Amino acid sequence: MERTIGILLDPQTYRALPRKETGQEDVGLYDRSARKLGLTLLYFTLGELRRGYVTGRILQNGRYRQVKAAIPPVTHNRTLIGTTAGKRRMRRLQASSTVFNGDNRYSKLYIHRLLAAYKELRPYLPATWPYSAQRLAKAMRSGLTVYLKPLDGTVGRGIVKLTPIPDTGRWKLQWGDNRQELASASAAEAWVRRKICGRSYLIQEAIPLASSEGRPFDLRVAVQRDGTGFWKVTGVLGKRAAAGSHITNIARGGTSLPGETLLRTGVANPAAAMAEVHRVSLAIARRLGQRLPLLADLGLDVGVDRDGRVSFIEMNGRHQRMAFAEAGMREAYERIYEMPLRYAAYVLDRIERHGRQRR
Repeated sequence: MERTIGILLDPQTYRALPRKETGQEDVGLYDRSARKLGLTLLYFTLGELRRGYVTGRILQNGRYRQVKAAIPPVTHNRTLIGTTAGKRRMRRLQASSTVFNGDNRYSKLYIHRLLAAYKELRPYLPATWPYSAQRLAKAMRSGLTVYLKPLDGTVGRGIVKLTPIPDTGRWKLQWGDNRQELASASAAEAWVRRKICGRSYLIQEAIPLASSEGRPFDLRVAVQRDGTGFWKVTGVLGKRAAAGSHITNIARGGTSLPGETLLRTGVANPAAAMAEVHRVSLAIARRLGQRLPLLADLGLDVGVDRDGRVSFIEMNGRHQRMAFAEAGMREAYERIYEMPLRYAAYVLDRIERHGRQRR
């Protein structure tokens, strides 16, 4: 097959291909973009990888037909690799294919430390430390509002917020679905120790998020390499917390809206704030792209305060895209699916001219 690009899926999504019921992964948009770009897409999983070939599916006459094919020279990874066996299979695939976003799940603390190495990015990074009882006590003595986040957490699970109540010596605890409790500093520290229970966490200074209709919001910025290899912002989604909640994640009750809509309602100069969001997000993506191998498709979470100051929250190497469609951002949603294929075609052209790249 000429100009074939691999799309690496998780087993559940792959099994749903023949029924075209792939849930959060809108493969129809991949197919539409592939036709536009003159590409053939081979969908497969790591479990179907063999020496020199892979069993996968391609779209033919409206059906996803199973084929036995050569390992594609370029692969876009859309699955998470968590097991030792999965990582071993990924290394085998990488020996034969240029896989971008092959590693797509990094510790929040690791990413923070990578970015903190660059002087120009430090103003956009909230103070962040690995969790320890001593470090938490010190932050609380300083009167900081802090978040405690699991290093490997996703979709907002396990996040705790501690807020000092002025002039009382007491603290408000927030976790899960809007549960709150007032406690002394010592009681709050003890509660956190029980809640964390040996898991790896970080402590992060809370960002003073802008709000819309009395609810805090942050932004998900889709940043991807384009058909020339350069980073571009392909969409800015707003995530507004549910009433009374401190968590903006859509999976935890948040609402998705266009980023421009929320900035207009919550920021003094929305146009300037959006320009700053683009500038900072691109600067972060470029630096991460220099340090992490074959990175090309990111969802960056950033906060903006009332005055338009931007702060980095976290990086997502496999962000869920459906929220862009749910927010009515159809053009951005389609672009987010097309851009990885444009980049894959660019990488394929470079391989044909210069051989395989490693970064």
